[in-house]
Amino acid sequence: MKRLFAVLTLCALLPMTAMAQTTAAIAPVTNTMEQSAVLTTVGSAEVSVKPDMVLLTFHMVSTATTVAAAQEAAVQQVDALSQALEGLQISSEDIYTSAYAVTTQYSYQYGKLGEGETPTGYNISSDIAVRLRQLNQLGQVVDVALQLGAEADYDLSFESSKIQEAYDKAMALAVGDGMRKAELLAASAGKTLGALKTVTELEEGLNPTEQVRAASDDSAENILRYLLTIEASVEVSYEMK
Repeated sequence: MKRLFAVLTLCALLPMTAMAQTTAAIAPVTNTMEQSAVLTTVGSAEVSVKPDMVLLTFHMVSTATTVAAAQEAAVQQVDALSQALEGLQISSEDIYTSAYAVTTQYSYQYGKLGEGETPTGYNISSDIAVRLRQLNQLGQVVDVALQLGAEADYDLSFESSKIQEAYDKAMALAVGDGMRKAELLAASAGKTLGALKTVTELEEGLNPTEQVRAASDDSAENILRYLLTIEASVEVSYEMK
């Protein structure tokens, strides 16, 4: 009887020992490392350049009773304009179709109340873009296009071959602006800047905005009075002490 009591006592102690070991294994480890403060600013800058190219977009419409006939007329119209422009020493690479659409014409004269619309013809609309690298050709090109059937309401926008160069300069200035702001904010808060952590380009600004023009006509002299503005923005982050 005494021997049996000793065995039972030993078995009763085993679960308690295992539980103590498990509790010790999952004890949390305290992290004593301190995180340094981070100061983030946004720098921005803009650079202006004069345009040295013009992009003209002419709108041409051909009409016929069938789509095939309207399309054939449109091809002849566009080919005639392209050949005339190439005759002005404009590269074929600078002449291209930027938009193309087919629409249906309807007769709205009803014979009976509620009668459906009747198609009477089809329109082919073509937008022809022409990039001029010689600004003094502007008036001549517009005259040729109008004589060959282009509509009078053409589109005109300005371009520069130095857009990428201007954007790179604006981005460098934006970084300097972000660093200047970081130094000012840190000093105002009674802190000092630590290591530079990141410099991030926020948005690519290769689409310039046009400033107000100085004259009302499209002569080459007045086009050069336009300025294209290129903007750049960056985010700058520092450790702060």
